[in-house]
Amino acid sequence: MLEYTVFVAGRVNDLVYAPDGKHLILAVEQSVLVLTLPTRNLLWHAWVGETAYNVACSPDGSQLAVASASGVSIWSITGQRLDFCDGHAGNVYSVTYIPVNALLVTAGADKMVLLWEWQRGRYRPCFAYRQHTEALREALATPVGERILSYTPFWLHVWQRATGKPLIVYGGPHDPKQSTPWLYRAQWSPDGTMIALAMENAVSLAVLTSDTSHCEELQIQGIWQGHEGRGGTIAFSSGGQMLATAGYDASIRTWCLPTGSKPSVSQWTSFPQPSVKLLAWSPDDTCLCGVTSAQGIDRIQFWRL
Repeated sequence: MLEYTVFVAGRVNDLVYAPDGKHLILAVEQSVLVLTLPTRNLLWHAWVGETAYNVACSPDGSQLAVASASGVSIWSITGQRLDFCDGHAGNVYSVTYIPVNALLVTAGADKMVLLWEWQRGRYRPCFAYRQHTEALREALATPVGERILSYTPFWLHVWQRATGKPLIVYGGPHDPKQSTPWLYRAQWSPDGTMIALAMENAVSLAVLTSDTSHCEELQIQGIWQGHEGRGGTIAFSSGGQMLATAGYDASIRTWCLPTGSKPSVSQWTSFPQPSVKLLAWSPDDTCLCGVTSAQGIDRIQFWRL
C-alpha cells in the first residue's frame, strides 16, 4: 500500500537506508541529502559540486560515502565532511562499505575496483583489481567481505578480496561476444550465497556453489519473466526472504524466494505513468522505498508491506 510520496527537485541517482532505519540518504544530481525517518524531514544536505552517482552508509551508521565524478567524499551522518578519496582516473560510479575491517570498495570508469582501508585518520587504497576490460557499473561485497562482485554491462566477476583471485567470470546467458548489454543491475543476497541479476526482459537468481577444490561456479537457478521491457532495479529484503524488482513497465513486483526451483510473485503494484528506477527495503523489511520518474520529475515513494 502506497503510504507517502516526496517530490524531489532534481534527478535521484541513488538512495540507501541507514542500518538503524532512522535516516534515508539520497544522491540527487550534484548533492547529497539526508532525511530523518519516519518524519521524512530534511536533516541536512550538501553540495558535492559534481554528479553524485552512488551513496553508501557505514555499518554502524556513523558515516556515509558519496561516489562522484572525481572521487569519493566521506561525511559524518550529521553532515561534517571527513575525507576525500581520489584514487580513480575518471568517474567513480560505485562505493560500498565492507562490514568487517573498515574497508571501502569503489569502482569506476577506469575499469578498476579499489579497496580502501582506514589509516591514520583517512582512507587509503590498499588493493586494485584490474581484470575488467570495460567501465564498471558497480562493485559489491558479501556481508562478511570475503568475496567481491563487480560487473559491467557485459561481464560479471566474483573474486576473493584477500588475494584478488577471480572465482567466476560470467559473460551472460547469451553469446558473450555480443555487443548488446545484458546486465543492468546485480546484488548479493544477505547471506552471500545468491546473486540477483536484472537483465534484458528478465530477472534471474544465480546460486553460488563450491566443489571440493574450492573453485566456485555460478549456477543460474532460473531466468524468469516478471516485467515487460528492460529490468530497472532489484533489491533483496534485509532478511533475505523477499526480492523486489522494478522495471520500465511502470510496475514493482515482490517475489517470495524459492524453496523449490522457481520464485513466486507475492504482490505487485502498477502505476499509470512513471517508470521505477530505484528500490530499497527498510532494515526491518516493513517498508519498500522507491524512486519513480515521469515527465522529468522524480518522486520518492514509500510502500507499507
